[in-house]
Amino acid sequence: MKNIIYKIFLLPALVLFATNMVKAQLPLAYGDAVATHSPIQNSGVVLRTVKTSNTSTATTGANWNTPAMTPAGTKPSNWSAPGWTVQKLGSIFGVTIDDKTSAPNIYVSSTQIYGGSVLNQSKIFRIDGTSGIPTQIFDFLNKDRSLGNLKYLRIGTVENIYVSNWDGAGSINRIKSINNGVTWTAANTFVAKDSGGPLKNTMPYGIAIRKLSGTGNPYRLYYSRISLLQPYSANDIWSVELDVNGDFDTATEQMETLNISLMAGTSTASFPYNNGIAVISDMAFSESKNSLLIGQQTWQNSNPATSQFAVMGAHNSKVVEFDNQLPLGSHLWNVNTNLYPAGNGVNKNCAGGVSYSNNIMMKDELSFACDTTIWLSTDAMSAPNPLVYGIQGMRRSPTNTLWNSIWIDADDNTTTWDKTRLGDVEVYKKPLNCSPCSCGSWQGGPTLGGTAIPATGGTAAVPLTYPLQFIQGNVSGLLNAVYNCNGNCGASYSWQILAASGVTVATGTSLPLDLKQYNSKLNCGAYILVIKAKCGDSECENLTIPITIICEPPSCCRAEITIKQTAASFNVVTNLANPNAYSTGSGTFSISTTTPMTEVRVSVEEFRLIASSPNCLNCNNRPVTWGNILSASLNAQPMNLSGYIGPVTGSIAADYREAVLNSTVPISLNPGILNIKLSLPTVTELSCCEVKVYLCLKFTFKDINCRECVQMVCGEFALNPRKLTSPGTATPIGPAHIKTFKVEH
Repeated sequence: MKNIIYKIFLLPALVLFATNMVKAQLPLAYGDAVATHSPIQNSGVVLRTVKTSNTSTATTGANWNTPAMTPAGTKPSNWSAPGWTVQKLGSIFGVTIDDKTSAPNIYVSSTQIYGGSVLNQSKIFRIDGTSGIPTQIFDFLNKDRSLGNLKYLRIGTVENIYVSNWDGAGSINRIKSINNGVTWTAANTFVAKDSGGPLKNTMPYGIAIRKLSGTGNPYRLYYSRISLLQPYSANDIWSVELDVNGDFDTATEQMETLNISLMAGTSTASFPYNNGIAVISDMAFSESKNSLLIGQQTWQNSNPATSQFAVMGAHNSKVVEFDNQLPLGSHLWNVNTNLYPAGNGVNKNCAGGVSYSNNIMMKDELSFACDTTIWLSTDAMSAPNPLVYGIQGMRRSPTNTLWNSIWIDADDNTTTWDKTRLGDVEVYKKPLNCSPCSCGSWQGGPTLGGTAIPATGGTAAVPLTYPLQFIQGNVSGLLNAVYNCNGNCGASYSWQILAASGVTVATGTSLPLDLKQYNSKLNCGAYILVIKAKCGDSECENLTIPITIICEPPSCCRAEITIKQTAASFNVVTNLANPNAYSTGSGTFSISTTTPMTEVRVSVEEFRLIASSPNCLNCNNRPVTWGNILSASLNAQPMNLSGYIGPVTGSIAADYREAVLNSTVPISLNPGILNIKLSLPTVTELSCCEVKVYLCLKFTFKDINCRECVQMVCGEFALNPRKLTSPGTATPIGPAHIKTFKVEH
């Protein structure tokens, strides 16, 4: 009976465990990736989700997905649900994600590229975005070859999936949903043009869909055309419009011109890379629709007359990005300068999948901008030790290297080879309101008067900075910088000059910047010029330019300044039992001048003790007891203490001899109230003693022209224990005698 009860309670527990496992990494968050591959290791898993939405803790140039990484929440776990296996899904390559704003569904399609396998060769599966449960939604019942790739598109209320199909003469097929994605039906078929004559020597493979502007058909479908004849050299891209119903408008079929003249050994018509054994297997459009990302896949030589014509190889396929010439109807594409090194070696290790991401690389899951990051499936980011095969992330940048990209191993096992087993990758993108313009890169560094400003920094941890120095009163020159946006669009700019205190000195919205206009606002000190670039609606990378204004040797200050002491108080300590004790003296000074100042300093210039007898002084020579500044303020603003920095004020070793207040905003002293508190020596309890302190304070004023005025305030006061006010304290005899005089310099 106990066994029966045990089983009854065990079943719900197992169901709950399975449910939690399925939901562990679903639904997808914006920026998460979905990757396909052939069965790796013994699990039979062919589909995984990867948490790439938050890359703020990612390492670069090394595998980011090690099983031992802690805490667990910071690594991009490769995760699969029950049923994501070759036994259920067959061999799959193509992957696409629908447009639901929460819990998006995933769609995958059959392939034969992993060693020619044709298991479930023509099926499409829908992966539920919440439960992860796979459901077959369509089977093309192919006879000899598998499917290529697929893309999802909603037109109006109708959901469509477009699939490149290698069966028979080859075609692009469309299926559509008739009840909110649950049931799908065949819609229509498009047989692409072929340059090989009646033998049909080309097939469609990679697919991308571009939204058009203006009147007419709303979308255009782009497809790569691959050759069935060795050495698979045809890598053309063609396109055809889709009408308002999602059907193919066959009269609009057009070959795209890929201008790749910037690449050695290439033509301007097709894309025949790497000895003709790489085919275009995946394509993606940027949010602006003006950039096209192309991913290749290496094929091994095989017999095209059989169903085994598509067999994946490795190490001969690239990732390249093209920009379109406006308007959107143009069919001319120019390769841009962004570099996407796929894997190690000669960086030709793309396994066939590419995707844009709106999540900013090395930021958290809430940091978005238009198409700032790309992900690709990569064969051999590292080999042989460790063996890293999986997906690779990098910025859209011309300065990418293997070492500043993110590596994520496909199965968290860096001791086994996954060569020729990797498939497609697709990122769930956050929809952004992007204009036909996206972030690109700065065109070199800034210039001053047409000459480049020397740069410092330049590593991932230390951004480039461009320091400038001027002598005060001699700030001039036209400062310019150029930002190149992606797309046929120009950048807009804004800039601001910040003082070291964070106060904004000047702002503007155009370049070049005439620095001479701000000469009078830049006084001695440190500033930062920040130039911001914007492409369309996307905020792009900033330029930071530190500016130092150097003061010439100060000339004489002619300001009339009056300093009067308005209050003084003392706390005289006579506690001989405490060797760390000290007395204190506080003074208040009224400072009057009509000249605005940018800096006021007060320092202890002279400190002498005169005792009526040596027995009247405690034996103590610590700095804290010899006129150390405990605190100071001017017009209720705390002044910064300088001297032997480190010890806490009032501690044994404290030796602060100067207090400073500076500001980019002129300091008003009409009048100004300066309070200062000093630490003084302790005295003995002998009533016959009299200890006199002679003290000079130096007041230094710097006007807005960097000229300095100096006045000394000197006085003498007594520390005497005769009039006890509380145990261990006493008041001095008589008032302090103060005298003030100017110092010429």
